[in-house]
Amino acid sequence: MRTSSKIYMVLSGVLLVVLGIICLCNTWETIFSLAWLMGIFAFVTGIAALMFYIAVGRSLAGRSGILLTAIMDILTGILFLANPLVVAGMLPILFAFWTLFGGINIAIRSFDFKQVGYPLWWLILIMGIAGAAFGVCALTSPVVGAVTITILVGIALILRGVAYFVEVAGINKFEKILAENL
Repeated sequence: MRTSSKIYMVLSGVLLVVLGIICLCNTWETIFSLAWLMGIFAFVTGIAALMFYIAVGRSLAGRSGILLTAIMDILTGILFLANPLVVAGMLPILFAFWTLFGGINIAIRSFDFKQVGYPLWWLILIMGIAGAAFGVCALTSPVVGAVTITILVGIALILRGVAYFVEVAGINKFEKILAENL
């Protein structure tokens, strides 16, 4: 895999972790600006995932899940940026679905890493399950309040960003195994 593709994944992870920290540190400000900030970061993450998908081509199992995530992130970003006030009111439900499906996708992709012998595949699985659980929590109780949603958003974004870092390490391991077998 090209180094630039790994940089895009790491950049996506960094952006997600930074956004998560911003949410946790600025609770009240986050409530009013979350739709806009998430729109930018979701769009950039989607573009990075799409570039990764294009760079990988047919060489990675589970690549259709990567394309699905890229498309979902790009569409989520566009939706948030085009309608920030409307989205702010619907944010708990939109966030719940985004986090739920992103977590499920990460959990499913963890088994691809298991198949190639990556020893930390279970960590990717746990992070995916945790992200999906946060999505379910936000979906079942959107009235809990802005503070709770802000905390859920922050933690879920950090988990998703860290999962990208672990995936890059898994890809490096996979490439090393391929190089040794050639």
